[in-house]
Amino acid sequence: MLLAAACGDSDSSEPAEQPSSPATEAATATAEPETAEPETESELAGFESALAAAYAGTFAAPPTAAPPLPAESIDVWWLSCGEFTPYCAFGSAGAVAAGEALGWDVTVVDAFADPMVGGNLIRDAVAASVDAIVINSIDCDGIRGPLADADEAGVAVIAITSQYCSDEDLDNPTLFDGVVTYVEGDFTDWYYAIGEAMANWIVVKTQGEARVLTVTNNEAVVFRVLGSGFMDRMSDCSNCQVYEFPILLADFGGDLQTKSEQAMLQNPDVNAVAAMGDTIVQMGLGPAILATDDGADLHVMGLEGLAPSPDLARLGVQQDAGVGAQPEWEAYAALDTVIRVLAGEESVSSGIGVQVWDVDNNLPPEGGSYDSGVDFVQAYLDAWGVG
Repeated sequence: MLLAAACGDSDSSEPAEQPSSPATEAATATAEPETAEPETESELAGFESALAAAYAGTFAAPPTAAPPLPAESIDVWWLSCGEFTPYCAFGSAGAVAAGEALGWDVTVVDAFADPMVGGNLIRDAVAASVDAIVINSIDCDGIRGPLADADEAGVAVIAITSQYCSDEDLDNPTLFDGVVTYVEGDFTDWYYAIGEAMANWIVVKTQGEARVLTVTNNEAVVFRVLGSGFMDRMSDCSNCQVYEFPILLADFGGDLQTKSEQAMLQNPDVNAVAAMGDTIVQMGLGPAILATDDGADLHVMGLEGLAPSPDLARLGVQQDAGVGAQPEWEAYAALDTVIRVLAGEESVSSGIGVQVWDVDNNLPPEGGSYDSGVDFVQAYLDAWGVG
């Protein structure tokens, strides 16, 4: 869950028009929000109940058994979405650790959030005659040709939070041999539920009077799905207003803080912010909040809870909450999927679910990252017979 970092069509130079919902009219950061009818106490109670369930979380146990390991060591290239983001870097570290436990050779290569770079790396992996490629958060659309090359070469391709080519067009081949799945379903079901959880937290913290600035991006499927879950749930709050703040993936290396400051200044009445990713907070939105507003009256919802985000929440600066992610768990699940695909089996649910964290709930120790409390490492080692 990047950023819940993800890569989409890198040719996009302008933010695409966002879908409308009852809580917003596809507003930009400067547009006037709709006026809504006052909400009811029962409406707020529904959000409170949903938030209580999100605090409890939906995480489950990883699989308890796996097919026999391949007889020989496996050569895997791990295609990182961008090591400059904590989510992608934590995932890569998890992949290396899981590979060491399996006795496999796992090589991390960095796509730098650029599908063109990612596509070239896939071709390099095919040329290196690897056994499998794991793609972390890069949609098919930007790497379709290299994926077809991998398919023709018989290289197994496993994906994390990446859209099948056949999801974009049913006439297309899938081109992924397996994907990591979650308690909620595939990654689109999972991210939609995360977006809903983000909205539940904001509505409750603002007592049904949210005036929320939400970051949007239309280049990557993961951001579109996350935004849909958030917007759809916010539309259930009849006295909430949503202001959209569109960004581009290219902004992560450029103007994110400047654009964030402009959005904050253009919407001085907001009392909440939905950042759609801790990296977005740390690389621009958080400093912008401090530069334009001390943040004391803002409820800022980030995402993954990777260090240092929980400590920022503990200090009450830049970020207050998120929906927890454990990219290392996704990495173990991805290598588990490699095992299953090479054995001719289907992938199984990783057990990863949805859980909200904030300063009063599910906050890790100082200096730490979000932790669901599930010992997924030992569970996978036991399932693989190497524990």
